[in-house]
Amino acid sequence: MAVGKKVFRTIDATTGVEALTIPTTQADGSEQPGDVVGLNGSAQIDATLLPPSTGYRSITVSDAGGLAAGDLVNIFDSGGNTRVRRASADDVDKFANGYVLENYADAATAKVYTDGVNDEVDSTDIGAGDDGKPVYLEQLGNATTDIDDVIALGTPYIIQVVGYVIEQNVGPTKSAVDFIPDQPVTVPV
Repeated sequence: MAVGKKVFRTIDATTGVEALTIPTTQADGSEQPGDVVGLNGSAQIDATLLPPSTGYRSITVSDAGGLAAGDLVNIFDSGGNTRVRRASADDVDKFANGYVLENYADAATAKVYTDGVNDEVDSTDIGAGDDGKPVYLEQLGNATTDIDDVIALGTPYIIQVVGYVIEQNVGPTKSAVDFIPDQPVTVPV
């Protein structure tokens, strides 16, 4: 028996036989339904024991249009090809439906996240005490907690809540936003 590991008394549901069981801390292909899962050496459930869908959803898009880490982006179709560009509230066709966590040169292949925490948000337009506040799409991939910043863009524009501040910081330290985009509302001319 491994030293320092907890042992559990289990009962086989089919046979009723008792056994001492050491929890599985890392997948190795021998796992069975009903196995006891234990924490790994970092006191976490090892990612190998989780289904692949538990991480943030993302897609890989070729031909990205020059993006910076933290940018809110618009995934769109261009002649049957999936493309990505900076989302912008001053263009009704560029609503936010994703974000990036790394910088990408023009025409590069980008990993675009469609849910989860964007912890690379520029803190310029997120102020002290903004934790928990809604975050709006601004322009050029930026976000703001001040809806007046969006209104100042002039019509037509879109108002879109893209998530909520979960960690506010002062620049140059990035802020974190839980990305939960709402449907954009168009404000006409």
